[in-house]
Amino acid sequence: MNYQAAGNLSYDTLLGKANFNDANRLLNTGNPRAQRDYAQSNVTIFEKEGKPAEAANAYRQLGNSLFLEDNKKEAIDNYKKAIEKSENTGEISELSKAISDAYVAEDNVDAAIRNSEAILDKAKADQNTELQILQLQDLARLYLSDQQPDKTGQLLEEAYMLAFRSGNTSRAKDCLLALTDYYKRQRKDAVAISRYDSFLHNLDSLIRTDSSW
Repeated sequence: MNYQAAGNLSYDTLLGKANFNDANRLLNTGNPRAQRDYAQSNVTIFEKEGKPAEAANAYRQLGNSLFLEDNKKEAIDNYKKAIEKSENTGEISELSKAISDAYVAEDNVDAAIRNSEAILDKAKADQNTELQILQLQDLARLYLSDQQPDKTGQLLEEAYMLAFRSGNTSRAKDCLLALTDYYKRQRKDAVAISRYDSFLHNLDSLIRTDSSW
């Protein structure tokens, strides 16, 4: 057996171990401590093998287990490590939301806002429009929980306009629904109807330039 074949066998063995860990983690849904141990084992495996996407998923699972153990600080640390490893926009957004939720659970909305703003700034630097939209929506949610409805409205408007200008029909629709729901809750039905009418009026041109397909 040559060195390459031996290396492949070694990786296959580690991958089998990781799959074993995942199976056992799922069998222990009511035991966060056991889940943590299996997730930590997978972190070690994928870090050693230089597999960033798999390591990101393991860090996320580890963070979830720690959150369930009420260890919010270490949960946040692991969610942040997952973000560093991930290149998936949707995953980064979900991890950012998990961090926000952990901070909010600790009655630290300000830290949640700072974290979400930091990820928004990085999304702008990377010209990642979809992540910008998602982070603006998350920030709006956080400011609403912090009893700042005016800031919430500004962020939802910004998210909607960005989605519309970028030609992302799916995101624009999601943002519109969030925006009109916000205005209805603020008893501004006329503004909600206006935004909805504007969307319908421009829907054909938006579909023609749709960037979300």
